[in-house]
Amino acid sequence: MDELWLWEVETAHLDLINQACGEAELLLAWKPRKGYVMTVRYTDYIRLKTGRYQSVGMFGDNIYAYEVLTGVTDSPEYHQISKEEFDSFETWTQEYISDLKKLYEIINRPVICSGYLGKEMLGTSLLRDI
Repeated sequence: MDELWLWEVETAHLDLINQACGEAELLLAWKPRKGYVMTVRYTDYIRLKTGRYQSVGMFGDNIYAYEVLTGVTDSPEYHQISKEEFDSFETWTQEYISDLKKLYEIINRPVICSGYLGKEMLGTSLLRDI
């Protein structure tokens, strides 16, 4: 996996960062720049496809994730998935109850972040090259 650089940005600081980089692009279109560090929160997840109590989407423009709602409060948990798994979401979410191999494979991967206290930030050390 390419080196992952993330940066922490509040909306109020976006103009200052644009000036420093000499570019006026949307944050999601930015290419990582050495020296900038960003913290990704679970609230930065962009839901692209949905199912019952689950979805797939992205963090930024290169981290695909599976979201499942857990617990009494439906707190989200996110597991990293590949582009191929993202593309085939409709297929593996329709598997019969007795044949949930793909779903079990994904939910047994580490939780990269969640809505639970202390797990809000994306754990970059948990990301894999998949």
